[in-house]
Amino acid sequence: MMVALLGTRASIVSAQNPPIYKSIYDSAKAKFEKGEYVEARALFLEVKRMALEDETYSEVIDYRIALCLEREGNYKEAIKSFKIYAGSEKVNDKIASLESVEAKIRELEAKLAQETNKTVELEKAKKTVSDLYKRADDYATKGNLTSALALYQEVKDLAQRASIYQEIIDYKIAYCYHQQKDYVNAIKHYRLYIAASTIQKGWPDRSRVQRHIQDLEKYLEKEEASTSSLSMDAKTKALWTEGQTRYRQNQFAEARKQFTAARANMQASNRYQEWIEYYIGLCYEAEGKSAEAVESYKLYHASKIVFKNMPSKEDVLKTIERLEKSLQTTTPSTVALQKKLKGMYEQARRLVAESKPAEARQILEQLKNEATAASLYTHKMDYDIGVTYDREGNYKLAVTHYKTYLNAPAIQPGWPDRYTVQNRVQFLQEELNAKGGGTFSGGGSFYGDGGGPGILGPADSITGKWWFWVGVAVVGVIVIGIVVSGQDQANSTNGTKSRPMGFGGDPVYTPGIPLLRF
Repeated sequence: MMVALLGTRASIVSAQNPPIYKSIYDSAKAKFEKGEYVEARALFLEVKRMALEDETYSEVIDYRIALCLEREGNYKEAIKSFKIYAGSEKVNDKIASLESVEAKIRELEAKLAQETNKTVELEKAKKTVSDLYKRADDYATKGNLTSALALYQEVKDLAQRASIYQEIIDYKIAYCYHQQKDYVNAIKHYRLYIAASTIQKGWPDRSRVQRHIQDLEKYLEKEEASTSSLSMDAKTKALWTEGQTRYRQNQFAEARKQFTAARANMQASNRYQEWIEYYIGLCYEAEGKSAEAVESYKLYHASKIVFKNMPSKEDVLKTIERLEKSLQTTTPSTVALQKKLKGMYEQARRLVAESKPAEARQILEQLKNEATAASLYTHKMDYDIGVTYDREGNYKLAVTHYKTYLNAPAIQPGWPDRYTVQNRVQFLQEELNAKGGGTFSGGGSFYGDGGGPGILGPADSITGKWWFWVGVAVVGVIVIGIVVSGQDQANSTNGTKSRPMGFGGDPVYTPGIPLLRF
């Protein structure tokens, strides 16, 4: 075991003939005893310099320096100074024996190796997290939210295990859930984000995210209240709620499975009511399965019960008649053409996702021409063309096509809702007026435009009814209104404060600045 850290002054100075650095040496000792190791080391180094000059140097001073370095946690340099002392021809056992110093060197070398391994592992973890984070952002930019979400969750797990977690990761997870319309999980992760002790520069503003949480909570409260008059047990409600979430995510087949399971549960518990058929019919219609949709709608229409807050039987009858009329005009050639048009549409979607709006528009315009010639035109085709102009920043033509879409006599299930598009048109017109019209660069930050919930329709219109927003589930997309700078600036270094919508009404991601900093 080592002897006292600071021994007697006799190892360096002579009491009969004290050197000129005696007072400095005493000050160094005093600072060491107070725990001021950096200051003590500086003074011991000065003593060493002066001792070398007047030829009174002894390696004991290196031992003192080594002790300071060890206390500072600088094991690498401490080992060097301990080795200087251990290599001395005159080791002073009263200060520290050779065995104790060699043991200390081995101890520090082990600590240094462990510390080095930790540093290497930490750097590896940082690189892995950073790489995965960038890949997740890339997926999000291309609209592949499922893959982005999976990677963001992996990033969070790795970052927490490496103690490098930052709350911006939870924001990105929440944003994916938000865009997927899984509002319960979106709220959960938004809350984790705003619980951060510090919101770093460039991160979304805390108060804005709090408002998004409030918006989503109000929506969920409205959805909850709207179903209070419908008869359903806990299991049926869970299945119905999951069906709603899937429908909002445009996963119509999966939504139908959930609604069908809810119906089976209702039948098994002798609590079946025809209101569930309406939701199943919505899914069939959104899937393009008109015959099956008609069957479900007819079951709802034939019910002896008038369901409160549900669509009127007159409105549903009109839907049935519309679908039956379309079925009567369907021929093998029409089916073949519809299949071709669907393939063209999917090709255009991929091109938009690859940031090739001009190429996508060529296909969409051809699709529109062929559909019009075969009396298969829908106003949604003009919306899709509008998106390509919007993505290019040609707001004038984007508005023209969006307005054509808004002239549709009815918005079909799965289409962008009327008021979200109206909101977009209003914004683009304001931008055109502010900049004198014409074409200019569109796009925006990763976080979107600064809008908020779309404007709801008047209370006495079909879109003002609760079931339109809950049942049809074409609610206005709540675009997260945060720019990377955290301010409401129309023009920032990252582009304008708005961005175009994508097919289906969801906002399109555009790349943002890296927000993970280590």
